[in-house]
Amino acid sequence: MKVLSKVKKMLIGIGAFFISIHSKVLAEVDLSTMELSPMYGVKRPETEQQSNELWNSYGLLGVLLILLVGLIVYFKKSKSSIKKKVLIAILAIAIAILVYFLIKS
Repeated sequence: MKVLSKVKKMLIGIGAFFISIHSKVLAEVDLSTMELSPMYGVKRPETEQQSNELWNSYGLLGVLLILLVGLIVYFKKSKSSIKKKVLIAILAIAIAILVYFLIKS
């Protein structure tokens, strides 16, 4: 009798879930573009162009600033010769600029 009661409760729960599932949908699908759009609330602003403009204007400056901080820490902590430090610094800057221009294009 206990098993029958548990099965009955489980079936009632599953039935209630499927009956109420349609009221829990929070977005609709545009079948032509397969995009979700919210049915209510604030729609998301278009940020793709803003982020591209931000990266184009400040990307190289940010990368070089981070590289500069890393090189300063490297110069302070490394125990190798000055010649080797300068060579590694020039190589790191060249690689950073090359990677930046590869990503940008």
